[in-house]
Amino acid sequence: MIKKISIFYLSVLFLSTNVCGQERPIDSLLFSIKNNSPQADYLNKLNTICINYYYNNESDSALKYSKLGIEYGLQHNFNKPLGDSYNICANIYFFKSLYAEALKYNLFALKISEKFGTKEAIANQNNNTGNTLNRLKRFKESLNHHNKALKIRRELKDSINIGESYNNLSNVYQNMRDFERALQAQNESIKIRFRLKDTSEIVASLNNLGNIHTDLHQYDTAIKYLNLALWYNKKSTRALEDEEISYVNLARTYLLSQNYKPAESYAIKALELGSKIGDGETVLEANDLLSKLYKETKDYKKSLYHYQEYISLRDSSFNVTKINNSLAEQYEYEYEKKSNEEKIEQAKRDAIAATEKRKQNQILILVVCVLILLIGLVIFLIRGYLQKQKTNEKVLKQSELLKEKQKEIIDSINYAKRIQTAVLPNEEKLLEGFKENLIYFSPKDIVSGDLYWYAKVTTTTSNPLELKVIAVADCTGHGVPGAFMSLLAIELLNQSVKDPTINSPSELLNQMNVKISEGLNKNKKEVINDGFDIAVCAIDAKTNMLYYAGANRPIWILRNNTIEEIKATKSSIGGSSKITQLFNDTQIQLYKGDKLYIFSDGITDQFGGADNKKYTKNRLRKFLLDTASISMQEQQKLFTKEIQNWKGETEQTDDMLLLGVLI
Repeated sequence: MIKKISIFYLSVLFLSTNVCGQERPIDSLLFSIKNNSPQADYLNKLNTICINYYYNNESDSALKYSKLGIEYGLQHNFNKPLGDSYNICANIYFFKSLYAEALKYNLFALKISEKFGTKEAIANQNNNTGNTLNRLKRFKESLNHHNKALKIRRELKDSINIGESYNNLSNVYQNMRDFERALQAQNESIKIRFRLKDTSEIVASLNNLGNIHTDLHQYDTAIKYLNLALWYNKKSTRALEDEEISYVNLARTYLLSQNYKPAESYAIKALELGSKIGDGETVLEANDLLSKLYKETKDYKKSLYHYQEYISLRDSSFNVTKINNSLAEQYEYEYEKKSNEEKIEQAKRDAIAATEKRKQNQILILVVCVLILLIGLVIFLIRGYLQKQKTNEKVLKQSELLKEKQKEIIDSINYAKRIQTAVLPNEEKLLEGFKENLIYFSPKDIVSGDLYWYAKVTTTTSNPLELKVIAVADCTGHGVPGAFMSLLAIELLNQSVKDPTINSPSELLNQMNVKISEGLNKNKKEVINDGFDIAVCAIDAKTNMLYYAGANRPIWILRNNTIEEIKATKSSIGGSSKITQLFNDTQIQLYKGDKLYIFSDGITDQFGGADNKKYTKNRLRKFLLDTASISMQEQQKLFTKEIQNWKGETEQTDDMLLLGVLI
């Protein structure tokens, strides 16, 4: 179900904010309209009455007063507010799923906005017309109107509505079964909405992403997005329309995946909520889903009942004659536009002539400016020659100053190293949780972008678990930039211990991805694509059950002289990853004597040896197997020598980290 659109793009919203409990009762206002000289302000108030009725779920009353507004505007030629009246009427018919009637009033509103409205109004009316044409399955015309709206909104740099246009284009592409373009457009929309922190519209995009994945038969992914939409909605806006959309989409997804119990539950919730707020499309689709569901579960009596309800609603929503009449209005409107083409072409020719004259003036000004610059350059060169001797003396003094500053910077970085070392867990702390450990930690440039972390955590689930959690991360870059990222990553890991909503490594990575993306991009003018790869392992202290989630960093388990690699999700935390990226948990039973290893790619990418090649994962695997029988402390000493011998005189290419623990 693709339902969410922006309704009532109207200037009338900014007039009176208190109309249903306004200064005078509605009857009194109507009496004054009939018994006073015509005023456009009265029509604006009538429009605002309609909007208040609409938002109070009194669509019939809203429709009644919108028709009165149209009649009043036509009678007195109040063009601007008349366009708002047409738009209100179109949106009410749209909400009632009477799309043929909606299209007729959309076209009237568009015609008035192009003659009397602003660019913003023209974009908004194209948007609304495109949404209605999408419901009538006239996709080519719908794309045309949405692209017109998007072009104008880009010119106006209207970020909120640019996101809305991408959302609506995604809906059309989805109905056309062009899922690749649908996902591309929806991802553009959700990027903008997360950047603007527009929670209501984030909910709409998450619903639509879930719906697309349902059509792609990726049901688990679809359910995750739809549940996330419900969570965002309950957390913030609590909008009933967003809630019913999530219910319908969840019902459809569970039905297609043949999971009938939750499908029935969500379809009933959608039907009840749609009936409550008077949303015809939701009631229509919920009845259709229930009819199909009960047919599958062989409850034919209920299936027939909901099928009859669905047919009744469907027949009342789409009337072929009304559609044709609305399209005739559109063609008549297009003919009217063509009659003005000669005037438009003449205006273009006049504009071109004026532009050519401006260019000639600009060329003359440019020549004068170049001459002035040349004269200035000559003066500058003469002065530079005279000051050359003085400059040489200053250079010598600055050289000495630079040496002093360099020493201060190196001293500062060495102090930063002491701070970074202090926040990393020491060997004794790791030995509290494990019998033995191996820590090989070698920064490239004094401070490191690699980090390791350890904590004891008790989950807040119904059956609390005592977990020993270790993590290894490889941050973007090395040296000072990498060190800053590592401190940010450690802070997020420390916060996760205190967060009762985080009870698994995957939940930790999902939240870190959102916080890194939002935290590093608070300045909307500059996008920062830094982040980190990480492996997180949570080990049950009683059962030795391992729960693992990784972002581009795998883990190795050494058991019975073999090494098993558990692969990670192919995505980083932050960086170029989507803010909606989801990470998965892997559950593995560990046994006494198992060894667990996590490492950064700085080790396997280090150049050296006789042929100056990379160390590679195969060499690391062979070393660990060859030294499996000795203690991890001895293994750490041998590995330090191994890397030093391999590297030789070759420069270290990246930070290096290898962490191992004995179960």
